[in-house]
Amino acid sequence: MNTYRVFVIVAGFVLFGVFVTDEASSGPAKNDPARLERIRAAKMPRIDKPVMFDTPEADAILSALEVFPPDNPWNQVVSDWPVHGNSKNMIASIGADKPLRYNPDMGFVLVPPEQKSVEVRITSYPGESDRGPFPVPDNMPIEGWPVTYQRDYDGPSLTLRDVQYDKLRRGGDRHGIVVDPVNRMLYEFYAARKTDNGWQAAQASVFDLKTNKLRPDGWTSADAAGLPIFPAVVRYDELRRGIVEHAMRVTIRKTRRAYVAPATHFASRHENEDYPRMGERLRLRQDYDVSVFSPEVQAILKGLKRYGMFVADNGIEWAISVTPDPRIPNLHAELRRVKGSDFEVVVAPQSQSRSKNEEPEQARQTQASEEPLPNLPEKVEFIQSVSVGNNHELRINGEPFFPIMSWAQSPRNYRLLHNLGINTHAGTGDPVAAKEAGCYAVPSFKPGVTENGYILGWIFDDEPDMPSGRGTDAKPKKSPEYVARKSDSIRKTSPDRLLFMTLTGHFTVEQSTYPEDVRKTLYPQYVSHADVVGFDIYPIYGSGHAAHLDWVGKGVSQLCDLAGPKPVYAWIETGKGSRWMTYEKQPDVLPIHTRNEVWQAITHGATAIGYFTHAWRPQFKEFAPTEEMQAELKRLNTQISRLAPAILAAPAQENISMKLANGLNCHFKAARYHGDLYIFSVNMDLGEGAKNAKQFDPIYPRGGKAVFSIAGLKAGTKVEVVDEKRTIHAEDGKFSDDFAPLAEHIYRIRL
Repeated sequence: MNTYRVFVIVAGFVLFGVFVTDEASSGPAKNDPARLERIRAAKMPRIDKPVMFDTPEADAILSALEVFPPDNPWNQVVSDWPVHGNSKNMIASIGADKPLRYNPDMGFVLVPPEQKSVEVRITSYPGESDRGPFPVPDNMPIEGWPVTYQRDYDGPSLTLRDVQYDKLRRGGDRHGIVVDPVNRMLYEFYAARKTDNGWQAAQASVFDLKTNKLRPDGWTSADAAGLPIFPAVVRYDELRRGIVEHAMRVTIRKTRRAYVAPATHFASRHENEDYPRMGERLRLRQDYDVSVFSPEVQAILKGLKRYGMFVADNGIEWAISVTPDPRIPNLHAELRRVKGSDFEVVVAPQSQSRSKNEEPEQARQTQASEEPLPNLPEKVEFIQSVSVGNNHELRINGEPFFPIMSWAQSPRNYRLLHNLGINTHAGTGDPVAAKEAGCYAVPSFKPGVTENGYILGWIFDDEPDMPSGRGTDAKPKKSPEYVARKSDSIRKTSPDRLLFMTLTGHFTVEQSTYPEDVRKTLYPQYVSHADVVGFDIYPIYGSGHAAHLDWVGKGVSQLCDLAGPKPVYAWIETGKGSRWMTYEKQPDVLPIHTRNEVWQAITHGATAIGYFTHAWRPQFKEFAPTEEMQAELKRLNTQISRLAPAILAAPAQENISMKLANGLNCHFKAARYHGDLYIFSVNMDLGEGAKNAKQFDPIYPRGGKAVFSIAGLKAGTKVEVVDEKRTIHAEDGKFSDDFAPLAEHIYRIRL
């Protein structure tokens, strides 16, 4: 499964209880003197070549390696720390009844002090990466090697080199870890991959294991929380010793938009205080009986009682990291006997930490600023008139309206869809049920349908342009003549409602199977017989081509050219389950994909969107989005509806440009609303190999710094980053911001 994390960059100030010291803690910290004595009594073996983690040689080296100073948070004994006042709710949000799990994921290689350093090309986060070169050997393992790959894929025939080159095109986080035990230095990489031109990675972090220094405030690392990974991993030598003598790392599905030391970064848009922060420390209850478990599991549980574990990344709940060492037995069945309710969230005693729980003045001023956008109504208005405005927008009773549509959903789903921010039901839309749910309907036209004030328009026959055959043999499902006759009939019967028409993607240069001369003749005819036109291109769901994600933005742009002043919409994919591909081969449609497609559509000119939510495999579901996707839809749709007056406002007249680092693909639209300048922007880069990617291939999208040039912008002008609670101070004529892969940012400037 391809996974991408949304990195939210903190610029210039601290958010939500973020620790501001660059040292891990202040004041006395309780540690284990016996542990330290044992490590310092051991003799570090000579290291003259790279040593893999799953060997007896590595065990001897690790037994003599002091990882961070004794008072470092990873080494602090927390068995007597007080319980967090909101522990119960945070545990419940993770899953009190969910089991403890582990991932055999994080391997590493130990290198000699004279290991040759090589360049690693940083593809996505150069602004938050440490500079190379790095002592990366040829045999650096990739996350999961060897156990996961040899268990789940091609077994012994698969080599480390195959994994380094991503021969299986598995994608994923692909962490790589290098440890220099003699110099006590740690090098970690996110999305590491070997190419014929050398190593590359999305991000690189260097940690000095001799100090307590953290990452710069607001910076990520190879882990989303800005934490190191190696100190947290459960190793074979520790299990043999009988206790894991350090804090561990754990992933959970939903974190808060905040972090607490030693974390330096958050990766969430949620502000619910029942969600843990990055860096939150959890501990196994002291009264939990560990004596009934095997020695290996006892070693882990004793460590969780004594040192706890840090929330380090978003992922499956209650999953700790264990080295993918073939010598470690399968621990799943035993660990799953431990439940979330057996843990508690703890906080450092006051003497051991200092936090900044108040936001700085700059942040407070941004949040308190006057917000001219109107509050969202709970239900849509009774329609007295429907029209199209000067900015290609629909207007209800004279006011701009941004339709967020569902497709072909039964009325039984309308309440759920309304709760997710859907305001219009198209296809089999039932006007009566839509009214009861507080939404509009765009049903298929039927003579005699009673107008009840909640019919936004009529939907024409779906995809009349769908071709049968290819090239010169291609024929549309419905001829332009048929479309003309039927649309004229509908307009005569219902002149006060708009006619919506959804086309396939065959009007685009990228997807069309029609000869160019036919395409250029055919589609203007279709568009001329509709009032609102849209299309459906589902890059991942439809064809398994994640590298075609940018076809959504390209499609909107081309349809806007065809439509002229008419509103344009795009249907957006929300999950897997296509009937056109074997289910097992289908890539996942992740929330970040859906979000990116939506903002592509909006920045290229769409003034309405819709979601395709059906799945045919492994069984039919009319509404199939996962819980994570539903949460993203709700957040995204609420944001769009609130920002709709600005999205649909008149285009800005200022001379504005956006350039993303290294010429990466990006797009923006700018509008003026109530005197303020709004800029909606999105990173559309899909990675270096996207142009040559094949079906089912993963993508490796990149991030970077974007520079916005605005004529007349004065140095010091505040640029509010909407919904991110941060402000950028402009330079003369420009401002800049960091963009994570597939990320979007919205800016408001009071000029």
